[in-house]
Amino acid sequence: MVFLLLFTWSKLHYPYSYNEAVFLSNFLSSVSNNVEKLNFGELMPAEWEVVCESNGYDEPLYLEKYKKEFPSVGGMQDGAWGLIFIKTDGSFYSVSSTCRSGAYIYFSRARCLPREKAVLIKEKEILKGKNCETFTSL
Repeated sequence: MVFLLLFTWSKLHYPYSYNEAVFLSNFLSSVSNNVEKLNFGELMPAEWEVVCESNGYDEPLYLEKYKKEFPSVGGMQDGAWGLIFIKTDGSFYSVSSTCRSGAYIYFSRARCLPREKAVLIKEKEILKGKNCETFTSL
């Protein structure tokens, strides 16, 4: 019974933690309000110092600063995205979703951004192959 419940929970893309629920709620509200910029410091109010892009196609991410490997998050499908919010002690929160949430997140230059630079802008055109709004790093 527990397995069936967990399987259903994951297939419906429900959040796995309180912090993920807060981020996704703030994210969905921003997207539905047609914002031009996403400030991750506002969307994820919990403590963190760096955010890294991660999806199911990525290898686990090793960051020398933390001397730690972080697991890939996000589904292995086009339109899926994942984020890892890392605290100063190396612990982390993960968030994942898909275009079905209303938008796609893409870090165009660096895989990780410090909190003060974690601002994404809405692309003027929808990226090829994506059927949703796309936000990219500056």
